[in-house]
Amino acid sequence: MTEHSQASKVAGPAAELARRYAAALYALAADRSLRDAIAEDLRQLRAQAVSDPLFRCLAEHPRLSTKQMVSAISKIAQILNVNPLTTRFLNVLAQHRRLAILDGVIEAYLNRLTAEKGERVAVVTSAQAMTPEQQDKLVAVLARQIEKGTISLSTSVDPALLGGLTVKLGPNFIDASVKGCLARLERVLKSPVTQKGAA
Repeated sequence: MTEHSQASKVAGPAAELARRYAAALYALAADRSLRDAIAEDLRQLRAQAVSDPLFRCLAEHPRLSTKQMVSAISKIAQILNVNPLTTRFLNVLAQHRRLAILDGVIEAYLNRLTAEKGERVAVVTSAQAMTPEQQDKLVAVLARQIEKGTISLSTSVDPALLGGLTVKLGPNFIDASVKGCLARLERVLKSPVTQKGAA
């Protein structure tokens, strides 16, 4: 199974706050037998809204009024045709000016859902959108790295990687991007040993 998303950049106290909001949403979804439906809404939000720089501007703009934030997020929810529960939750975040932690909320919610299903989430960022075939191949490779359970992908696109991809699975991080290769090459070229050899 694959998920289209953006790796969360929410950390510190904001991450704890995001987890609390996610727990509240998860409880409401579970009571209404909507856990999977809400998860699909959140995946949509990540892939089509949260990853957009314009959304970050909306979430963090100091001059936007709360009313404007609620109006904007309601329109996004309407366009994506999400569940009414998801819409109400987004409105609550906007009313409390917490849209900036939405990515962290999504990550915490999806992590809890996949954990209860015995899945593990690999956060994948690629320079270009991966095809379904590429995603299936990556899932197969990663599945061989774990002892039990299944793998789901949380994917996002970052053209700044120039090519290739990065993968985070639990504590393990693999940087197979062109950007990462160039950064490593630059460190090697700047190292004292390299400079001494070139002298």
